[in-house]
Amino acid sequence: WNTEANIKKVEKGMTYDQVLSIMGKDYSGTGSWEENDEIRQVLKYNSTGRFTYVLNFTNNILKDWTLEKKPVSSLP
Repeated sequence: WNTEANIKKVEKGMTYDQVLSIMGKDYSGTGSWEENDEIRQVLKYNSTGRFTYVLNFTNNILKDWTLEKKPVSSLP
């Protein structure tokens, strides 16, 4: 899977399953919780660079996605 190429195919309003079919199941993190009678879900995908794509869903619909900068390790 090519995260950078696939993220360009993802659009707001897609379902969780549609995004998974594009991005694949090789995500680096996931979460799900209920808030104000809505189900919130998050998927995280590592890029080849120093960023992680964070995709935010509400009631199974993609609302937005952002980039998080990966922490820089000071270990040798």
